[in-house]
This record gives sequence, structure tokens and C-alpha cells, in this order.
Amino acid sequence: MLPLVLFRNRTFSGGNAVTLVSFMVSAGAFLFLVVQLQTTLGYRPVSAGVAFVPL
Repeated sequence: MLPLVLFRNRTFSGGNAVTLVSFMVSAGAFLFLVVQLQTTLGYRPVSAGVAFVPL
């Protein structure tokens, strides 16, 4: 496991915070893009999911 003392280092904690935020933003973007594919372009749910396989 990861020793919690590492989080006292500001660089380590900042890097983890930036990574967390970037993953949250990309997950939100994928959610909205899949919804757009289904509602606007008429994709079926499976087709909309398969459209993101190359990513």
C-alpha cells in the first residue's frame, strides 16, 4: 500500500489532484458525447459505445 506520509509532499499531492481532475473532466466529456450521439445523431446505445473504442 501507499504510505500516507507521501501526501505531505506538495508536488506529489498536486500531481495527484491534477490527475484526478483531468480524469473527471474526460469522463464527463465522454458521458455528454455519448448522449449527443444517441439523441442528436440517432445512434443506438451499443453503437455509441463502440464509437469510442478507438479512444
